[in-house]
Amino acid sequence: MKNYIKNDAGGALKWYDEHKSSLNQVELDHIEVAFAENSISSSNISEANRWAALISEENLKKTVDGKIWSSERDSLRKEVVANPVGTLQSIVSGQSKYSDYWIEEAMGTWVAKDFDKAQEWYQKNWNSMPANKSQYLAAAFANQATEQGDTATASQWAAHIQDAKTKQRIEAGIAKAEAAKSK
Repeated sequence: MKNYIKNDAGGALKWYDEHKSSLNQVELDHIEVAFAENSISSSNISEANRWAALISEENLKKTVDGKIWSSERDSLRKEVVANPVGTLQSIVSGQSKYSDYWIEEAMGTWVAKDFDKAQEWYQKNWNSMPANKSQYLAAAFANQATEQGDTATASQWAAHIQDAKTKQRIEAGIAKAEAAKSK
């Protein structure tokens, strides 16, 4: 099916539509994985997500979701390297294909590339940014502080994070860094 999709996506889709009612769930799942992976390789993330949503087997779905996330992350990183200000501003304004949580990755990529300019941008934009968006900038700076062993600063940044999963992940990283320092 992967080769069929690669060589004739339209024909493969037609075949799938004509035969899906006669296929069992395992067969359907594997065919949907093939369509999702083809969409990922074509950088069509929205289509890949549509195919992934059809996959019922949990481990297959988790694997495909991970591949989608990695592809989206890699694409975002390239955009940030090429145009950090434009990329961040488009996410913050809601004009981007990326969800708000990608602000953390975008800022983290920029901080690693050019800390001074990233910090300058953050200082200019922090006060005008809604908390549901600035929390992801805080997460990026908390990560950066944690990586440098400055857990006190990381904790100050973590206080700005509202999203429970993000906050838990950042605080776990801080706790791990503090435990490593105390050894």
